[in-house]
Order: sequence, then C-alpha cells, then structure tokens
Amino acid sequence: YGDEQIENTNLTLNNTIFRLRKQLIKAGLPQNQYIEVRRGTCIWNMEVPACVDVREFETLAERAQEETDEDERARLYLEACAAYTGEFLDAKADSPKWIRREARRLRDLYFTCLRECLQYFKRCQDYEQMLFLSERAAGLYPYEEWQLWVIDSLLAANRYKEAMKVYQAVTRMYFTDLKKPPSEQMLE
Repeated sequence: YGDEQIENTNLTLNNTIFRLRKQLIKAGLPQNQYIEVRRGTCIWNMEVPACVDVREFETLAERAQEETDEDERARLYLEACAAYTGEFLDAKADSPKWIRREARRLRDLYFTCLRECLQYFKRCQDYEQMLFLSERAAGLYPYEEWQLWVIDSLLAANRYKEAMKVYQAVTRMYFTDLKKPPSEQMLE
C-alpha cells in the first residue's frame, strides 16, 4: 500500500481479496475465482477473460505510431483516444509517486494521440470530429487549453456565436478559477 507500514499484511491482503471478490460479484460478474493466491502471490485467474483498459490504450497508440497509412493511423489514434477514460487510478497530488508518474505518462500519450487526430481531421476538414474530440478533452482537462481546438473547429464550421460563447466561458473560468488571464494563444 505505497509508503505506509501495515502490521499484519497477510490478514490485510486476505481481507482485501475477500472484499474485491464480493465487489466483482456485486458489479454483476458471475461468481468465479477471479483472484488466486499461489505460494503467497496474488494473480489474476487467466481462465477468466479480462481486458485491461490501460494496456488496450497503449497498444492502440503504439500501433498508430507504427502505422504508415495516414487514414489507418488516424483510425487507430481515434480508437486510442476513445479508449482513454481519464487520469490513471484517479491520480491526485497525494497519490503515491508511482501512480502520479504513470498517470502523467498516460496523459502525455493521450495528448499525443489527440493532437495527431485533431491535426488529421483539420486537414480533412472534418470539423465535427474535431469538435467532438476537443470537447471531450476539454472536459477531461479543462486547464490544458483544449478549448482552443473547440473554438477553432466551431470557427471553421462557421459557428461563430458558439465559438464566442466558448471563448467567453473559458476566459471567465481562467479569471475565476485560476485568478489569471488566459494564455497569449487563447487571447489571439
């Protein structure tokens, strides 16, 4: 459990596994021995199919980076963006260092995938797809200026009033929440 000291680790671990098994069943999964303890080591029962969202996201991003066909690369990046659901283990400032480090690495990878998608859809003049992706990103990371892409896609689609509303809301958010003006790029 990170940096904390736990007196009776076996009892605590067994209790955690017991609670996890109950939660898996309560979540609607069929009763099964999902977690096995073999020679003092906890492992996932490989006979139970499982998908690890982080691994799926990484695999899609890696495949996209290696793809040479532009359309297929964009499709893979788009799938990777869809597979990304937000901060790894809901990382916060007080999370263990390894969680914060992994969250930052995955967030950076998501930003790379997202930029690739946005640039591709801008070249293709698919402003609705740009809008969808940038609105989702701005919802996940409101202080990372993905709203610039929201505004750009709205302007490109001749939706000027909506673009102005987004700009005003973002400007207000910066002044209210961060007590500072938006970036130079936002003010241009």
